[in-house]
Amino acid sequence: MDTPKPDSTASQVPASARAALAALVELRDELQKMHAELEYLRLMLRLGARD
Repeated sequence: MDTPKPDSTASQVPASARAALAALVELRDELQKMHAELEYLRLMLRLGARD
């Protein structure tokens, strides 16, 4: 039985799929940053409402 080597499976993934995955990773990072900024603004609004 012929088993593929782990290195060879990565090269079988189409470049378009790798590019799409890289774009998704970038998008996830941006969304995480935006989420953190929104949480910060929410906190600031809550603190400002105390005055």
